[in-house]
Amino acid sequence: MQETDQLHLERVVFYGRSLAEYKLFFNLDLPGLKGKSVLDCPSGAASFTAEAAPLEIHVTAVDPLFENPAEKLRAIGSADIDHVMDEVEKVRHPSMSGYFQSVEQMRTARRRSLDLFCADFAVRKAQGNYVPALLPHLPFADGQFDLVLSGHFLFIYDDRFDYAFHLAAIRELARVSADEVRLFPPAGMNRKPYPQLDQLRRELERDGIASEVIRSNFEFVQGWNQILVLHSKSGRKD
Repeated sequence: MQETDQLHLERVVFYGRSLAEYKLFFNLDLPGLKGKSVLDCPSGAASFTAEAAPLEIHVTAVDPLFENPAEKLRAIGSADIDHVMDEVEKVRHPSMSGYFQSVEQMRTARRRSLDLFCADFAVRKAQGNYVPALLPHLPFADGQFDLVLSGHFLFIYDDRFDYAFHLAAIRELARVSADEVRLFPPAGMNRKPYPQLDQLRRELERDGIASEVIRSNFEFVQGWNQILVLHSKSGRKD
């Protein structure tokens, strides 16, 4: 087994997690979100949108790959699961939590999320629950969503996206939020805090966007244990 401190992904993966994981990552009060509008951006192949619907949580998922049909997304998602699992095999086990007992258990969970996502996407894309769009430009009104979530994209791919992109993307997420934006984790693939986080927070403060870093209820990977919470300057929807 290769000794390494972090995953080395060759691309931004189309990869999904479950509602149960979202609840832990983002400290979500699921009953409190009943009847609320939530944006998941970018969502990848997460089953969060599908699993939240029976709870009467109205989730809109965004990803640039949503311009493709469900079967192509299944193929992309399946290949990316295999790519991530191959890399997870190389990571030293102490960097991972005990949420999954094995790589195969993780692979099974990821394929379940992909299956749920694909089935829901095929039915509800036409209803507007899945929107193809690319940060830092979103096709939504100011303050359109009660809560905005963004996980496992910003910060962790800081080797591919520069500071200017991060600032523009986060400003856009704050623009479409009526209240909070939660970003997980504010750390890189190396599990260290994003090096320009303080500078970013100061620039957001100058925009009138307050922020705080809070503890996440779940540390799937050591060092990924915080949430950056923004309190949007957008007014609440009437």
